Amino acid sequence: MNTVNTLNIYLNGKRKYLLIALNVVLSIFIIFQVAILNSIRPDIGDIQALPPTNTDSSHGSDSDTKNPNREGKGYK
Repeated sequence: MNTVNTLNIYLNGKRKYLLIALNVVLSIFIIFQVAILNSIRPDIGDIQALPPTNTDSSHGSDSDTKNPNREGKGYK
């Protein structure tokens, strides 16, 4: 507890400068985080659309579900 009181007395006049420095460091950290997140965004060309689904209103028709058209990447 004595070390906390000693640190409190030592930082008594310097709190404003410490707060400003911490806010600047936090702002820089947030800017770097946004830059990193924007750099790992996948390209739109790499994302393929799903094949069209059967949207007819006749429930129970499973003609398209036995052999779906899956010619995209990753399907064999």
